[in-house]
Amino acid sequence: MVSTRGPLNLAAVAAGLEVSASNASRICDRLMKAGLLDRREDPTDRRNVTLTITDRGQAIFNTVTRHRRGAIERVLRNMDARQRERLAEALDTLATAAGEPVDDENLALIWPRSL
Repeated sequence: MVSTRGPLNLAAVAAGLEVSASNASRICDRLMKAGLLDRREDPTDRRNVTLTITDRGQAIFNTVTRHRRGAIERVLRNMDARQRERLAEALDTLATAAGEPVDDENLALIWPRSL
């Protein structure tokens, strides 16, 4: 979330993951200990904490994303154009039902543009 949405506070992470603030805090603590997430307090309001992804975290995110895109592309290449179109329609329906907007940025996370 932090990699794709930018710096977030803990409440936004909890809301995005649909978990309690304490669960989000534990998850973020683990990511910070692993060196993947950075936590900065607002100097004017210590209750406000901003979470950002570290360079190491971004590198891992990029590697996983490339791997995921490659795996999806291999599967899509085994489908004909009509099958890919039906899949795109189904994914659009799924995203809409989940309340997620379907736009080029979100679609690019899973759908290789080279096909």
